[in-house]
Amino acid sequence: RSQHKEQWMDAMQKELQGLMERGVWNVLRRDQVPEAANILNCHFVYAIKRTMSGAISKWKARLVAEAILRSRKRATLARASSARSSSSAR
Repeated sequence: RSQHKEQWMDAMQKELQGLMERGVWNVLRRDQVPEAANILNCHFVYAIKRTMSGAISKWKARLVAEAILRSRKRATLARASSARSSSSAR
């Protein structure tokens, strides 16, 4: 495991706290979620910010929704696929 576990845990906690303070979401139990709701998977993206001299200035963690990335990728693949189909039909 990372020797910097504490720094990464603090960065994740700050990210989650900031999202909660801004009202980005509410934590719900699974049985409180409406059946028609879309539940998004997410993951953290990590970065180390450095000063000009190279010293670490900040441990940064951002929470990213995976479904948004997948839907963009699907849309791009669908457009590419339909473009190939129409060009081969000529």
